[in-house]
Amino acid sequence: LACPACGHHVTAETKHCPQCGESLEPDPDLSGPGVYEVSSYDIVQDDLGSDHDLHLGSVVGDEEDEDDDPATAALPASTELSAAPSDWFEIPMPNLIPFFGRQELLDELEPGLIAPGLQRVRVVAGPGQGKRRVAGTLLGRLASEGRRGVSVQPDPWDVAQPLGAVQRAATQLLELPCEPMDVEDLLDAGRDRGLDEVTLYGLADLFNLGKPAGVGIDERRMRRARAWQTLVETASRERPIALLFEDFDRMDGATRELVHSLTARVSDAPVAVILTHGPQYVALWPPGFQEVQLPPLPDADLVELALEFSDGELDDETVDR
Repeated sequence: LACPACGHHVTAETKHCPQCGESLEPDPDLSGPGVYEVSSYDIVQDDLGSDHDLHLGSVVGDEEDEDDDPATAALPASTELSAAPSDWFEIPMPNLIPFFGRQELLDELEPGLIAPGLQRVRVVAGPGQGKRRVAGTLLGRLASEGRRGVSVQPDPWDVAQPLGAVQRAATQLLELPCEPMDVEDLLDAGRDRGLDEVTLYGLADLFNLGKPAGVGIDERRMRRARAWQTLVETASRERPIALLFEDFDRMDGATRELVHSLTARVSDAPVAVILTHGPQYVALWPPGFQEVQLPPLPDADLVELALEFSDGELDDETVDR
């Protein structure tokens, strides 16, 4: 099937378009493939101080609160990091192995990320080569310098829920305990942070809480991007921010689009954006996006690592091998 909003190819079971985030819930009262209808209601003028209408998607399925389901309650979400000690890297990667072989790299990267304005870096390596550990440690250093750190992981099991990762980041920036359950949650949080009406409309669309009437998908994507950018920059004025998107190449296309739109800006906002991804991911990165390819660990560090794993009990021949 084709998404009715952007034309992207989707399967009959798809609930949201992976390209634009449009809801693809079928109308149970209609038969035949490719027939969609979004039931809606209007936000009255008093809600947003505007006579514009938002058409809000209705909840489909059982009314049972899925947060009560233990299978979904334990799913990982974004993690906000406050100021931390110098050994912060032991927190997000709980293990007994010290940090090896990348200290000089971190010393080189940190000053650039705390420089004024929007800064960005990509840590690129294959699976198991340490990009998560490097990026997490770097984020911890920035947090220890007083930045507000937000770490976002892909959806579990490579589900890649459209807009899911950026929704988790936005939830943290809005200082909400969970993603907004309805428009009122979003309005209250946005007003507390001085967000304007246009930004609130864009965020309502980003959280799938509503979409403006009579507006095409391309315009909606631009409005979502502007709302996301405004949210990040507004939050950074309260406290400088460091955003980490782990395994960026495994995130949904709509999230990647919004992150690309943020990093392509020329801004004096104190924001550092750190991405990790595999070498196979290719994109048109804006100028100033520093790329860090992780080299193999030196032999001396590998020897130290082997001895650490074995509590020093390996003989020289085994360590060399």
